[in-house]
Parts: sequence; C-alpha cells; structure tokens
Amino acid sequence: MLCSQRGPAITVTVPPYTPPVPPTPRPPFWVFREAINEVEAYVRIDWCKVPGATRYEVEVKGLGLVYNGPGVSGKGIGSTTVYGLRPGTEYLVRVRACNESGCSPWSSWASIHTPYSGWAGYPVYPHPECIPEPT
Repeated sequence: MLCSQRGPAITVTVPPYTPPVPPTPRPPFWVFREAINEVEAYVRIDWCKVPGATRYEVEVKGLGLVYNGPGVSGKGIGSTTVYGLRPGTEYLVRVRACNESGCSPWSSWASIHTPYSGWAGYPVYPHPECIPEPT
C-alpha cells in the first residue's frame, strides 16, 4: 500500500460527559427544634453532604417538598429550617441529593418530634456521621 492511498473514512462520535447521579444520602437528623408558642413550632433539619451533589430536596410527609436548594453549610452538613409546624407533633422527613444528571433516591424517613413549648435540641457540629474517614 502506498502512502497516497486512503481507505474509507471513519467517523467517531463521542457522547458528551454526563456526571453520575449522586448516591443516596443518609437520613437527615435534627439538631434544633423549638415551639414558638402553643400554635407554631419549627425545626432545623440537617443532613450529611453527599459528594457530587449540587443541591438537595427535603420532603416532610404530609407537607410535600419544603426545600429545594444548595443547603450546604460548612463542615459537611446541609441544613434547612421548616416553619409553621404544630407543637407536640411527630413529622417524618427525608432528603435526596441532586445534580445536573438528576436526583438520588430518597433517604429513608427520619422522625422529628416538635416540643410542646420552649426549645429542645442542641447544636452538633460537626455531626459524627458527616466526618469523612481518614485516608
């Protein structure tokens, strides 16, 4: 074969890179909850940051989607506050991680009880489950 001879043309199509959907996050855990009065309470819902996630969705059973945003503070913890809850009531909460490729499956439900009056809870920074293992 001489160098001037050419064979058939080959076309190669490379699909665009799509990052993988992030893994399912651990169930959320509460850090702070307070009853403002006998009618209204709120909770702060915290969860561990998930690698590859760019935003999070939080759902409260019976209330639907209550948060959709970046929600990641420092120290590997994501957080949002849900207002307008009833004191002395149990709520079920779950979270999922999302990126441009989609959302992970929902975490399992976590139970949160609002107090009847005053506050209950304590800050836990960083939460032990959010600390990555040393490599």
